[in-house]
Amino acid sequence: MPSLPPQAIQALEQGQKIEAIKILRHLENCDLKTAKDRIDAYMAEHPELERQPIRNQELGWLAIGFLVVAVVMVILLH
Repeated sequence: MPSLPPQAIQALEQGQKIEAIKILRHLENCDLKTAKDRIDAYMAEHPELERQPIRNQELGWLAIGFLVVAVVMVILLH
């Protein structure tokens, strides 16, 4: 199977599978099924891409959650 464009690979490395499919469709003018099948095949050959990194936005929500818990605990302890 031919390799993917570097932009699609970069999106996969960032955990953005849907973005990789969009990039592939745009660059190679292929339909959704073809693009998805190529991305899935590439990921099957590169299992290290299955582990998606936590995005900054998700880290932000996690930090807000911890902050809320901390504030509630302070209120309850006083």
